Amino acid sequence: MEDSKRGLVVIIVMNLIIIHTFATWDEKFDKGYQEEEITIVVEIDFGSLEFTEEIYETSGNLDLEYVNDTWMFSANYTTHYTNSWWIWTLFSAEYDIRYTSTYYSGLGEMMESIDGIESKTNVNETSGSYWALYVNEMYAEAGTSSTYLDDGDKLTWKLDTW
Repeated sequence: MEDSKRGLVVIIVMNLIIIHTFATWDEKFDKGYQEEEITIVVEIDFGSLEFTEEIYETSGNLDLEYVNDTWMFSANYTTHYTNSWWIWTLFSAEYDIRYTSTYYSGLGEMMESIDGIESKTNVNETSGSYWALYVNEMYAEAGTSSTYLDDGDKLTWKLDTW
């Protein structure tokens, strides 16, 4: 009889562990998709680049505006996703924006070029430009695949210099 009580306690404890594991299971996965839609602003800030005809032709699908000495593209975007990489992937497909990126472990996806404008480093690697990610005008501390957004946020890709 004592063995059957011990066995019953073991079964109950195992069930509690399993229930707890599955109850918190979703916390271990990407919460990039949700039931409610969010609306965000997506911007691409090309900086004060001098747009040659060749560059303008590669960016011809974007309706660029020259605002405060910088070339900007901006659009509202509504989605069920909160992960900025998923948002960017869907947004860029909808607006036909070509890009290249590289995944860095621990940082996430980092942009190399957007719509024909590449990040560049000078020959001596003492200065250059790179595509920086900003959320609500604050520099993102991680790559786009590791950054999440809320309703009303603004995601900005900005060609920054270093």
